[in-house]
Amino acid sequence: ETLSDREAHQLFLAVKDSNADVKKWFIDWYRGDGYPSVVVEGITAEFLAEEYGMNPVNAFLTLDWLREEPQAAKYFLVKRHMAPMITEEVEAEMQEFLAWQEEKDDEEDDFWEFD
Repeated sequence: ETLSDREAHQLFLAVKDSNADVKKWFIDWYRGDGYPSVVVEGITAEFLAEEYGMNPVNAFLTLDWLREEPQAAKYFLVKRHMAPMITEEVEAEMQEFLAWQEEKDDEEDDFWEFD
């Protein structure tokens, strides 16, 4: 995958600002040592790159996210993975459920408001 100068710069900044593990994973990968063997929540950086089509830096950052916030990261991965498989009917049902959930959340918020 060829990156534009802007994309390469953004990825460089992401790695530069990341924690020591992500930096090491990137440096090792860049030097030709391949992906790290680290498994987080049953997922590897290589899996994210090959199965999800992420570039290596995004795979490393996502692996780190899985360590920091596993529920949010897994939700993102499932939603991203399923997106091409969602039919219009399922999408409509999902939107209906999300609207219902939002309405329910608003009702709970109203309960705690005092005049």
